[in-house]
Amino acid sequence: MKWYQDLIYWLTIKPRLRRLQKEFPDCQIFPTGSRYVCDPPVLTTDIDFIVYNKHSEGIKLIEWAWQKSSITEYMSGGEEDKFSSYRRKKVNLIVSQDRGFVQGYIIATHICKRFNLLDKHHRVWVHAIVRDCVASEVPEHFKNNDDLTKLLNQFKSNYRQAVMRAYADCYNLRLKD
Repeated sequence: MKWYQDLIYWLTIKPRLRRLQKEFPDCQIFPTGSRYVCDPPVLTTDIDFIVYNKHSEGIKLIEWAWQKSSITEYMSGGEEDKFSSYRRKKVNLIVSQDRGFVQGYIIATHICKRFNLLDKHHRVWVHAIVRDCVASEVPEHFKNNDDLTKLLNQFKSNYRQAVMRAYADCYNLRLKD
């Protein structure tokens, strides 16, 4: 089914990504969400992007052109001040000036895509573990996937920041300065 996922990416995600990059050239924009992560892609959902801009001017421009929304499905406790979400038609933007939050979001999205996590609750758990180290134990439903369990346990270790940097470097997921 990889060809189908690639087709959906090139027809629905990539054109919007290009348009967003032209609209907000100072921002770093990455695809996320079930349409991007899942294989086969979920076509009944919106198209989601995570947006990083360290300058508030870029975020003000987004606020002006987009409708503020309340996407909280991947939010863990205490993240209300780390990002804002905006919507226009079928596109959702998760916008943040917090470099660590965005870096964690990109890595969590990559892990979800790599392991093809189709269940939304599983993806939420991965985001909680990778971004915030919220979960005290890897959930039971991951126990049958040794590779995923080992990887998530690394994000919960004392070397969490080093693991984040190494994973980002290994898969070329680092934010630009």
